[in-house]
Amino acid sequence: MKNTTQKNIHFLLSSMLFMSLILIAIDTIYQLFIVKDQHLNTLEVLSSAIPFNIVLAGISTILFAGVFLPLQLLNRLLAKVLFISLNIIVILAVLGLNQYAAQTHLPLGSDLFGYKLDDILFITGSSAEISAGTILLFLTLPACYVLLLMSLKGKAISYVSIGLFLLSIGTISFLADDLTEKSKSAYFLNDARQYYQDSRLGNNAEFLADGSPFPLMHKFESGQNGLSEHMTLRENKPNIILLVVEGLGGDFMGKTAQYPGFTPYLDSLSNHSLYYTRFMSNTGRSFGALPSILGSAPFGKNGFLELENLPEHMSLISVLKQNGYETSYYEGGNSAFDNKNRYLVNEGVDNLIDENSFDENYQKTNSTKEGFSWGYPDSEIYRKTLASLPEGNQPRLDVVLSISNHEPFSFPYKEKYLATVKKMIETNPALNGYKETIEEHPEVFASLLYTDFSIKEFMEGLQKRPDFENTIVMITGDHRLIPVAMKNQICRYHVPLLVYSPLVNEPKEINTVSSHMDLTPAITGLLAEAYHMKTPKDVPWLGLGLAKNQEREIPFMKYKGSFSDYVVGNTFLAQGKTYEIEEHLSLTEVKSPERKSLVQNALAHAKKVNRYTTSENKMIPPELKMNISNLIEISATDQKRIKGLIKGKNQSEIYFMARDSAHNQQYEIALLLLDHLNNLNYNHFDGRTLRGRIYGWNKQPEKAEEALHFVIERSPLYTDAYSALLDLYWWNSLGDKALEIEEIALQRFQNNPQFLRTVEEKMKRFDPEDFEEEVVMGEQLTFNLSQP
Repeated sequence: MKNTTQKNIHFLLSSMLFMSLILIAIDTIYQLFIVKDQHLNTLEVLSSAIPFNIVLAGISTILFAGVFLPLQLLNRLLAKVLFISLNIIVILAVLGLNQYAAQTHLPLGSDLFGYKLDDILFITGSSAEISAGTILLFLTLPACYVLLLMSLKGKAISYVSIGLFLLSIGTISFLADDLTEKSKSAYFLNDARQYYQDSRLGNNAEFLADGSPFPLMHKFESGQNGLSEHMTLRENKPNIILLVVEGLGGDFMGKTAQYPGFTPYLDSLSNHSLYYTRFMSNTGRSFGALPSILGSAPFGKNGFLELENLPEHMSLISVLKQNGYETSYYEGGNSAFDNKNRYLVNEGVDNLIDENSFDENYQKTNSTKEGFSWGYPDSEIYRKTLASLPEGNQPRLDVVLSISNHEPFSFPYKEKYLATVKKMIETNPALNGYKETIEEHPEVFASLLYTDFSIKEFMEGLQKRPDFENTIVMITGDHRLIPVAMKNQICRYHVPLLVYSPLVNEPKEINTVSSHMDLTPAITGLLAEAYHMKTPKDVPWLGLGLAKNQEREIPFMKYKGSFSDYVVGNTFLAQGKTYEIEEHLSLTEVKSPERKSLVQNALAHAKKVNRYTTSENKMIPPELKMNISNLIEISATDQKRIKGLIKGKNQSEIYFMARDSAHNQQYEIALLLLDHLNNLNYNHFDGRTLRGRIYGWNKQPEKAEEALHFVIERSPLYTDAYSALLDLYWWNSLGDKALEIEEIALQRFQNNPQFLRTVEEKMKRFDPEDFEEEVVMGEQLTFNLSQP
């Protein structure tokens, strides 16, 4: 018995030592040879990797020993296999964390809990290809651990193991620090701890005790908009165009750009605009751009758009719609990603154009080897926007989201722009200090040049419109480009804001510390000061407008679930450290405990308010609801039925369940599932087409026709809806209507002969009496294709 106990102890301690070596090797290999972080030298990497990974291996050993020791009493071999397997899982997890950071240029933290698995695979799939060397690492390092454990034994190993563990145990305090550049596993553990701590914050009693169940509500100060003093508005309300540019960080444009020269048009435009130099996004990824810009809204647990039920609130869309504006949203990608279209439809946006809306006249971005594409590139997005802008005197709000400035950096004429980057490195002395960084990421800087030129073409087209004289264009980034190294932590959020318009009195550079959340109150306040507007007296907006305000508080969610950075006045709190925000957003660490405590308390309160207002639907009182949602209203009883049916299924699985129900003539259940599916994804055209077919099968041809026409109008290249319409018209002997669809198909699918053959076959089913007019050409019966 004693001998067995000693063997077990030696086995566990040997495993701890060898696992420590493997984990240290992983951090060292990735930091020094794969990521090649220029800010860290070998000594810095080893000084953090060695003690932390020894502690991590020790903790894992202690935890897994709780499984190994009881099980080895029954079957020692099985116990050893299970113990080794668990440690291999830890090794693979640490490899995975490092590989994720290497591909996305960001450490994986609590966003693991905020993103669905499909989203994580989608993001990593857009970033880079997995090399043979990476696969080799994932195979050899776990194998090395097993070989070491099986071949090297002895008491000396045990003594070394326990000695190193005891010496390293003090490094557990590292979890309180920012370990982004030191250990990706430590970063993940710390962020996960903070995430679960935040999810259990407080209770609702403190918000109800003072009789204020809506703690975000405050008086709307329209005069603090910060724009009125710089603009002279006309008699009619102006058009507002918001260009939200993917990855456009403050480091890449303007006089103080760290990497100058890659946005020549925007640099020039800034000299004719109101240019806000200390402006910030509120999130480190795109998921937070729309609710921050259009709603000045809190984050919720994992981002506002991730909330299962969107709380009642006020948005720029709903306010401007009440005041006669036509509202439109344009992007070249899938608006269902990050649930954007659900939010926009809930706010009642009038026109929603995304990748599904582009026809054969537009060229989609080339796919990667794996078949990945974000959609249509920036030049096509802006061209589509110009072609789609409504005519007439009704004022407009147009929101345009670009996408090209993102991994995998695929865009038209890429080689031409890469050549320009190379030439700039050789000829621009201002880039001398950044040559190595630019050469490491040439596609990033090439994409900036492409995006900048695309904006130039859009603005030139916009200026030719007769209504441009009464148009305000606001240009900002959704967040700062990720791949290129940042000089400090606030750079993650630093984006420009340009306000360009013939209505601007004179160009001006403004250094107010402000953010995306200030845009909705600023725009609303500008209009309210100049026109008779229906605006609320009290609002729940987190932003205050663009005027200077030392009491301004700015929340930041680095990625889904990571609400840990915060600004109060000119003080920035990030990863437990406090900084003074200097000119050009440089940072100086502040050692004052009082100042740090002030911002920490503000952040703690903001987290509680964030959780309470979004989870309890307490952003605004019910009577102040403004939006006219286009989402399908589902009763509480039916929502309960849906939850029982879907049980955590994804959108594809819900669709197949609805399809199977429809094929079994369970039309009520199928339509209920499709209601839920269309609320999740407004542009789920498989679901909408199935809905049209169900109406047709259920002898409701008018509803079927309406549903299917909606699809081909919104998604002109979606073939199944054309097929469904031709089936519907055949069932109802409506040959002339089928001719209309055939003519549209002939125009739109000239490059798809296979589908045109399908159309031809479907048209052959009609009887001559199904048509009002028939034309005989030779021996073949054809039909008049003229538009009625």
